[in-house]
Amino acid sequence: MASLKLMKDRPTWHGNVKKADGTRTVVNLGVPVRGKRPDSGQVGGDQAFKNSRIRAEEALKRLVASMGDPHAVISAQKTIVRLKGGDTEKEVRLSELPELARDLSDGAEAQKSAVEGRARQFADFVRELMGKDVPLSRVGVKEVQAFYDSLRDSKSTFRRREGELRRLFREYTPLGVRTPFEAKKKKDRLRRPEHIQSDTVQHRTPFTPEELKRIFAVAKAKDSRIYPLIVLAAGTGLRKGDLCTLEWASVDLKAGMLRVVPRKTSKYGKEVIIPLSPSVQGVLKNVNSVGKYVFPKIAEIYLSGRGGSETLRRELKVILAEALGDGDGGQSSEGRGQVSGHEGKDLEKVGDADAYMKCVACIAGLGTTERRRERLKEVARLYLLEGLTYKQIKEKAGYAKSQISEALRDLEDETGLKLRRYSAEGKRSKIREVTTCKPSGRRYRQSVRDWHSFRTTWITEALKSGWSVADVQKVTGHAETQIVLENYFRPGEDHLKQLPVPASAAV
Repeated sequence: MASLKLMKDRPTWHGNVKKADGTRTVVNLGVPVRGKRPDSGQVGGDQAFKNSRIRAEEALKRLVASMGDPHAVISAQKTIVRLKGGDTEKEVRLSELPELARDLSDGAEAQKSAVEGRARQFADFVRELMGKDVPLSRVGVKEVQAFYDSLRDSKSTFRRREGELRRLFREYTPLGVRTPFEAKKKKDRLRRPEHIQSDTVQHRTPFTPEELKRIFAVAKAKDSRIYPLIVLAAGTGLRKGDLCTLEWASVDLKAGMLRVVPRKTSKYGKEVIIPLSPSVQGVLKNVNSVGKYVFPKIAEIYLSGRGGSETLRRELKVILAEALGDGDGGQSSEGRGQVSGHEGKDLEKVGDADAYMKCVACIAGLGTTERRRERLKEVARLYLLEGLTYKQIKEKAGYAKSQISEALRDLEDETGLKLRRYSAEGKRSKIREVTTCKPSGRRYRQSVRDWHSFRTTWITEALKSGWSVADVQKVTGHAETQIVLENYFRPGEDHLKQLPVPASAAV
């Protein structure tokens, strides 16, 4: 007889099964325990918990079927039927979705709020489209596709939103009801918006040796806490997460090697071996830390959630802007108080009523929810007519800075006006100019110089120095040669000019 086992402080369901030799064992079924657990036993809990329990029963059924235990299969099937028929709850409605999405999120508070906001945007759109608050099982491909087509997200934001919606439908759609993400026929499947489909990847720009020297000098002069990480990033090609959570157990200074299982591919358990240069070894020898991590304070910041990772990203970009900036601090056409592009002239001041009225006219014609129209109109009023900053709008209206920025960006696209203000000598404008670019045909700027640029730099310099692609892959952990050559190798024109001329070209 097989049975489910809910183990304390374990994130997944387990099964107690009988092996062929008669002994019993506990097996991890790999099904996450969702929702709120009951106070005792497996009976009770919220709807998310019950749904996860049903999926665990199904996983247990497949497991025992593969072990040749027909009695356990029958028992599991009966349990599933009982759970489907006799332990039902009312269906989840669209109005409940934001709170449920927040409960499903396991991130920091800011991330939970962002997930809740995206779920509310979807729920409000579908409610307005269908004219009433309906159960989630009534939402089909047509409604989800209409929501997709109304979005103006970047590629990464859309992917995040798509994954969250898929998870919500999987968790809260009744068993036996096909979700919009499970269409069998190709013609019935959801399609990503056109601007997402045509969105090309902008690869990171490698640093030259001269640029690296300037970056090291600025970071060291600032006495920055991330200076050792910058040196390690340039000398090892490790990703940011692996640098921040580097353990002393992975460091072999005597042999001059690092042995790391990358966080991104840790589920495969594949170890990469990285030789350490004398400069990297010198930095590691000067680190005085006790405990598991080489950089315990950095590890604590990074592991605190998405906000910690963003903090480290900003610290690096400040250093890059100072080291690589040419000192002009950005384009003068984007000076504070100017709104360019309005009928061929610069608006005299922020509170230009014509610009606001044009925004209002565009907002009225947008195919979006009434809630979002109100937000766009309120942001435009506070920003253009009252001249408030992002921080002041956040305090007065309660919108997050990301919502304010998104609203102004969408209004710029619709009106053709340059609404957002950038200080010609401000630090933010300088960082934006040095570390991002806007490729032709793209809607949004993309980061081209950040932590991952050190990885691109290491791979590019290694291949230029004569390393084989196979040797580079042993250090970076890439499974395919194509990824290394297409995404990371950026030799530049100077290197190509120094190569020997092919015999066919010399004839």
